[in-house]
Amino acid sequence: NVDPANYAQGDWSAVPNTVPVIALAFVFHNVVPVTAQALEGDAAKCRTALVAGTAIPLAMFAAWNAALLGSVGERQAIEALDAIGIDPRRRAETLAVEEFVALARVLS
Repeated sequence: NVDPANYAQGDWSAVPNTVPVIALAFVFHNVVPVTAQALEGDAAKCRTALVAGTAIPLAMFAAWNAALLGSVGERQAIEALDAIGIDPRRRAETLAVEEFVALARVLS
């Protein structure tokens, strides 16, 4: 059950800081050369493949996050974080971005 009121509880000013990490998650540095070679350098086909290949997972990612963020209230999120030993008073987006960036660096 998605409750639209849950979206009002977040700090939406933190979203732009996540864009570089999201872009890195799509691993363009590995995909572009392989796609260009597979499509024999045809720029139009490469553009279509890269745009569609990004739009589809991005839409799925956005839908998943919208469902999750809309389903879990602030109190439930704090209780869940507290249960696994994460300090809920620390800015959650800061923690998530720091952890994701660290993993992205290690796994790239």
